[in-house]
Amino acid sequence: MRGLTGLEAQFAVFAALPEAARDDLASVLSEIGKKVLAVQQASAPEKTGKLKAALTIQEAVERLRVRIGYPKLRKGRNGLFYAIIQEYGRKAQDVFVRRLSKPARAEWKSRIRSGAASSRIKPADLARGYIMRVRAMPGKKFVHVEDRVDGFVNDAIAGFWDRVLQKAGAE
Repeated sequence: MRGLTGLEAQFAVFAALPEAARDDLASVLSEIGKKVLAVQQASAPEKTGKLKAALTIQEAVERLRVRIGYPKLRKGRNGLFYAIIQEYGRKAQDVFVRRLSKPARAEWKSRIRSGAASSRIKPADLARGYIMRVRAMPGKKFVHVEDRVDGFVNDAIAGFWDRVLQKAGAE
């Protein structure tokens, strides 16, 4: 959840909690994480199932933080680069594409099989380019599901604070 205001102040409050309350909060965050992950997996696109299978929870219990979704996904070369496109969508555009020519492709495949392939492609090996029209695609919003989970997240946090305040009042 990006753009939360007052987050640093909230972390300071969490740091000042007694150990028992921190343990309770860690279990509440873990429970919330599992429920949010279930919502994400239920709404993930399922053409191959790779996006759904890659959704994970990354818990840092000692720091009272939980990251849900694709915590290790970064822009650039990644097998799940299209998760970002699926999440946010893409605009319509025309893209200039150049592929390897047939003889160069055959040579490249033989170099890959022999293990002698390098990532250098000579411009002479490229065939004539063409324009590929890419259609617009709206985002599917399956990772950022704040609007669908606010209810049970707020209930879980409110329950935690009720327990903490009751224990503090009893002492």
